Amino acid sequence: MPLSELNNSVFWHQLGMPSPGLYSIQLIFHFIVGIGMSTAYGLVVERFLKGSDLVKGLVYAAALWLANAVIILPLIGQGFAGHSVLTVTGIVYFALAHTLFFVLLATLYGVFLRKSRLEAVAVSSVSDI
Repeated sequence: MPLSELNNSVFWHQLGMPSPGLYSIQLIFHFIVGIGMSTAYGLVVERFLKGSDLVKGLVYAAALWLANAVIILPLIGQGFAGHSVLTVTGIVYFALAHTLFFVLLATLYGVFLRKSRLEAVAVSSVSDI
């Protein structure tokens, strides 16, 4: 049964919360989820992925898109990959935008990780003198 059929909106409204359909709520939700997925990448996922930063970003993007398409969107009543609310163009756009986000995330994380490791080596070399 899709979560949308559980009438969670009544419970949400009883809590005095704003409508989940509001653009501002959706924006805040996506921002929080993006921070969470970025944090998960840096703290857990990155060390288990092999390859270049590009490959790591593509693998992470594909895994999360697949989880979203197969689990999350059907649970909220939007069908596989959101096909009941998105056109094929919308699904492709969604996939490309999220892929760009995760490739950029992996690339920037890799750059900053290498930079911090170089700085740590430089500091330890200076302290050995």
